[in-house]
Amino acid sequence: MTLGGRRLVELSAADIGEALDQLTCGAATANRYLTVLKHVLSIARREWEWVVDNPATRARARKEPRGRLRYLSEEERRRLLARATSTTRMAAATTRGDVTDHVLVWVVSAPPVLTCGRH
Repeated sequence: MTLGGRRLVELSAADIGEALDQLTCGAATANRYLTVLKHVLSIARREWEWVVDNPATRARARKEPRGRLRYLSEEERRRLLARATSTTRMAAATTRGDVTDHVLVWVVSAPPVLTCGRH
């Protein structure tokens, strides 16, 4: 089912869900399409008063896979360390077996905290 030939007032959450199910893209991309459709229908409802209801708000978002964990390459790590300024300090490197995980913790230097009252 496509939504292109439908009138806005004829759209239902089921129509939108069915159209999203037929997409050949991943869940994340389908959710981005749904977000855009929600926004467009929201403008059509609030600003233009073309529709009374926004059926996209009732359409079910697709379950997205967890994000991936990515490690910096040696070149990326070198460039990052070279760009670090004196206002940042880094702590790094925990070793597990023969694999070294480079963990960067950025600590921004802050001015001393001024307090009032007794110490």
